[in-house]
Amino acid sequence: MDAMASPQENPPAAPPAAPQAPRSRKVLFGVTTGLFWFSLYVYVALLGPHVEAAGASHAQVGAVVGSYGLAQMLLRIPLGLLSDHLRHRRAFITLGFALSAGSALLFLLGGSVPALFAARTLAGCAAATWVHFTVLFASYHRPEDFTRAMGILNAANLAGQTTALMLGGLVSGVAGMGPVFLIALGAGLLGVLLSRLLVERRDPDGPGLDPTHLPALLRSRILLAATGMAVFQQLLSFSTQFGFVPVFARDRLAATDAQLGTLASVTSLATALGSLAIGTLLLPRIRGREMAANVTTLLVSSLCVALIPLGGSWTLLLVLQVLGGFARGMTFTLSMGLAVGTASPALRATAMGIYQSLYGLGMLFGPVLSGALSDRWGL
Repeated sequence: MDAMASPQENPPAAPPAAPQAPRSRKVLFGVTTGLFWFSLYVYVALLGPHVEAAGASHAQVGAVVGSYGLAQMLLRIPLGLLSDHLRHRRAFITLGFALSAGSALLFLLGGSVPALFAARTLAGCAAATWVHFTVLFASYHRPEDFTRAMGILNAANLAGQTTALMLGGLVSGVAGMGPVFLIALGAGLLGVLLSRLLVERRDPDGPGLDPTHLPALLRSRILLAATGMAVFQQLLSFSTQFGFVPVFARDRLAATDAQLGTLASVTSLATALGSLAIGTLLLPRIRGREMAANVTTLLVSSLCVALIPLGGSWTLLLVLQVLGGFARGMTFTLSMGLAVGTASPALRATAMGIYQSLYGLGMLFGPVLSGALSDRWGL
């Protein structure tokens, strides 16, 4: 793996890494991570149709969905800088749960398009704290295990999403969207309490953030390349899985709420399995070729998206989403491992903030561009 910058640009060497955290601490962190993404995703499978039912055009649907990415793009770098300056992560995780609960409350109370836009933007503010989840969990592992750690963490992330998407579809099909937003609110509030049990792992006497190291970080070819891959991966996900695939399935295939929930949860499960597979099973076989593997998985997921409009059957759509989701899971984990694993401890949250903020471009412009194109030329 290439160095993040030239020796002259690198910050001083970090002290020897602390031993790995106990397994129980990692399990608690995994459960907390799953709950966080559960709170943010329990209503996502039906968000596009829900916004459309409020009287929105496809362009407005894209704007609401894309506001989630815009908030992350604006907040993740400042939050990463602040976290590195304070050398504190757990408080930001608690804040993320509180914002998620607030977003669910806004969804529950507001039925207009502007209210839905505000609620989704607040959800994006909550998701911006994912920076601190990844950095704190990385601190529980040795530097050489970062990609594996990201695979495990992404699997916990996607397990929470999968459970949420399935439950959201089932509950909505029986009782409507109101109870779904209530579930999201309850999960966010529970997470506020659970996050206080997490153990902060930091060296209070260690080096803090040195702003003079930021130019070297921003010139890192590995960080920029990994971020570029993540931009396209998020563009694919938020244009399709979390954007217009549910609209396509509803409009073209007459899918029910329960079917939409099943489609979203199965796709998310495939993404989780892809993330877990690359982080635990396949990584030793591609060591040193992570970037080439990233390109390959991104091309596979792109091909699956390109084939969606060619089929008119539910089975074909399900197969394409599962294959594409598995490839996206591998892309996501490889990109995160490259972005975090090459940063020094003092700049780790900042590097992840840059990475996650810039991939918000895909989350924003994917659904916005897709919505505009759909209004003009169709899905």
